[in-house]
Formats: sequence, C-alpha cells, structure tokens
Amino acid sequence: MVLRWTAGVTRMDRIRNDAIRQKFVIIIIIIIIIIVIIIIIIIIIIIIIIIIIIIIIIIIIIIFNSVCLAWWRLREKMPEPRRVCFGARKCPQPGEKMPATRRENARDQGRKCPQPGEKISVATERF
Repeated sequence: MVLRWTAGVTRMDRIRNDAIRQKFVIIIIIIIIIIVIIIIIIIIIIIIIIIIIIIIIIIIIIIFNSVCLAWWRLREKMPEPRRVCFGARKCPQPGEKMPATRRENARDQGRKCPQPGEKISVATERF
C-alpha cells in the first residue's frame, strides 16, 4: 500500500511537472517571438530613418546646386568690371586685351585687372 501510494504521488508529480514545463516552454516561445518582432520593428524604423536622411541630403544638394547655378548666372549677368577677378575668368596678362563678351562695352576691354587684395572703387568700375 505504501509503495503504490508513493508511486501514485510520483506519477502525479511527473504529470504536474510536465504541465508546468509545457507552460514555461509556451511562455518562453511567446517571449522570443515578441523580442523578434520588436527587433524587426526597430530595424524597419532605422531603415526608414536612414532613407529619410538620404532624401533630405539629396534635397539639400539639389537646392544647393540650384542656388549655386542661380548665383553663377547672376554673376554672369553682372557687369564685367565686378566679376573680372572673381574666379569665373582668368585675368588677362599685362598688355593683353580682355576677351569681349556680347554685353561688354568697348571701353571695358582694355581695362587693367586689379591685383589680389586690391580694392576697386565702384566709381572707377563704372566709368
């Protein structure tokens, strides 16, 4: 009687332990699935942020290029005396006549080029 009772208790304990183990396994699997889903969501968010940053950089580059182009065109429209040594063109050598553009007047062609650091007064530029 004693042996059977103890054997019965151990069988019940095994059944209980198996049920507890199954619950733990299910809980662990659920936790792992949740962690994997969270990691996937974080990766997707990071990818979206990177794509947004790349788009912003491209937009900034496009705006900067258009501003530069507009500024360059503005420089092209400016009168010759102001952009002569601005970097758009090389200064002519002494005695060499400046290449005339369509907009230049004849009086601007033989003008001397200022040296670096030399200021040009607006009055002498215009007349």
